[in-house]
This record gives sequence, structure tokens and C-alpha cells, in this order.
Amino acid sequence: MNTLAYINGDITTEQYQDLINQNVTSILIDVPREENNEKVIDKSLKTIIESLRPGDKLIIYDLTNLYQTLSELALFFKQAKEKEIELVILNKEEIFNSMTDKDFMEFIHDLNEENHRVVQEKIERSKKTSKSVGRPKLSQENIKRIRNLRLEKKYTLRDTAELCGVSVGTVHKYADRVGE
Repeated sequence: MNTLAYINGDITTEQYQDLINQNVTSILIDVPREENNEKVIDKSLKTIIESLRPGDKLIIYDLTNLYQTLSELALFFKQAKEKEIELVILNKEEIFNSMTDKDFMEFIHDLNEENHRVVQEKIERSKKTSKSVGRPKLSQENIKRIRNLRLEKKYTLRDTAELCGVSVGTVHKYADRVGE
């Protein structure tokens, strides 16, 4: 059984020391790299989980060090549970300190499931009230009018868009890109 610490490179000396005090056998470090003058963290957590064996322990200082969304966290916790990897989060928010790490991960998973259910429910409700998401579909008549003004009468993109009540991008899509 191995005890590993995960660090994403964005960690303070105090956090590092707390991880070292956990008697870890290895430290896994995700080093941020620069891309377009921004720090980019390679999310190698999937690779880490794949390399661990049942019974291994992975220690993380806190969840913000993972740079994961709620759904990504839930998937990460699920993969760890399936592989029987013990996850330890050293610095949980105060309201979660009374929870065991296992209970906390179940909570995150349940929270993600509830979030997914609410989103699906909203989508179904909007379908029933016939609120469509996205751009409205153009009628064939309007498409013919756009093509006529743009291709035959040689109107500009902007003029065609204003006359037809559509965006310049829509005119480009239905008239200028016809042959593509």
C-alpha cells in the first residue's frame, strides 16, 4: 500500500509541509506551464488514478488544488471508489470537518447527481412550455429572400441583414457559403 500526495504546483510551503507530515511514500506534482501568458495546469488526475492500486491512499491538501468542476470531482471520486483508493482531503471547509472523507465524497457525488437532475428537469420544463433554446429556425421564404438580395441583387451583407431582420452571420451562412 502506497501513500501518495498530489500537488498541482500552486501550493504554499505550509500546505506542502502538511502533506509531508502525512508520511507519504511519493509526491506527485503537476507543474503548471505557461501558454499565452496564462498558467495552464495539466489535469493528470486521470492518469494518477489509473496508476494507483486498490488500497493505495491519495492525499490532497484541498479541493481547490484539483482545479475540477463539480461533475469532474464527482467522476474523480467515483473512479477512486471503484478502484478502492482511499482519498484524504486535509483542508475541508469548516462545515465539512465533521464528515469523514468517504462521507464527504459521497456528498459531492450526491450533490452532482442532484445538480444534473435539476438541469434535466429545467430542460424538460422548457420543452413543455415550448421555450426553444438557441437560434430560431429561418423559414425557406426568408432564406430565399436572403439569397436573392445577396446573390442576385448584390446587396452588402449588412444591408441584406437589416432588410431581412437577421444577423450578418446568418446572411453569410445562407448566401455566401452556399457553394462550400
